[in-house]
Amino acid sequence: MTAAHEGRRIRHTSGVRKARIIIAEPPSPWRSELIEALEREEPAIRISEYGHEVRRALEEVVDPPKIIVIGSRLKGIGGLEALYQADRTLILENRTRPPWPTRTISLITEVRSDTEMLDLLRRRGVTQFIYRDDPIERTAAMVLANLKPTARALVRIDAVAHLDDIRIPGAVYDISRTGAQLVLANEDVPRPPMIGSEVDIELTFRSRCLACKAVVRRLLTKNGSQGMRLVLGLQFAFSDSVSSDVLDGIIGEAAEEFELVREL
Repeated sequence: MTAAHEGRRIRHTSGVRKARIIIAEPPSPWRSELIEALEREEPAIRISEYGHEVRRALEEVVDPPKIIVIGSRLKGIGGLEALYQADRTLILENRTRPPWPTRTISLITEVRSDTEMLDLLRRRGVTQFIYRDDPIERTAAMVLANLKPTARALVRIDAVAHLDDIRIPGAVYDISRTGAQLVLANEDVPRPPMIGSEVDIELTFRSRCLACKAVVRRLLTKNGSQGMRLVLGLQFAFSDSVSSDVLDGIIGEAAEEFELVREL
């Protein structure tokens, strides 16, 4: 796709209706591919390469854009500076940053395993990380999933993660049909997996067991009463009906038990 063609398409796209997705990234073949993949499902996209426009979008708290994708090398001010300035403005004006899923901030970055840096970016409001070397269709699907978040169940399910050929026991406390939050003891993990990498996991509840692959989409550390914990946000990487049925059974039984205990 040529730059002239992209320019015409951007002007058409941005005029469809109020943009639900903002892409703040300089022109590039990667940006063109991402826009094309997103437009198949969502035509209301606005494209910019100016940091000040990103800052103003981040300062919207009433009917904000659903998704703001922030890249690097923006004109005026950088993406991280726009995040900082918007956050300071909201604090000074005593306004609250829109939480997920009301708004998603997707940051294009190269950081995959530095948990301290990832935690700092989340404190600035980032809710999702995007990588240029990931398959474009996977990236587009991950971004679009924020428009229609799936129902999540707060449960406890025994789990095992296979990291560096080591079986590491843990537990899932937050799960849906598309992903889960897996908690591991930090000292048991020899090396944290990188965001975007695939891991083998096992989920077990009563007689049901599911072994599958999952993509690491989130990585953070938490200091709990029993020590540091590593939390992996996982996206399930299977599409067969058998695995889906097993997962539905695990979620259903675990959620039912949780409700029974809560009613006591």
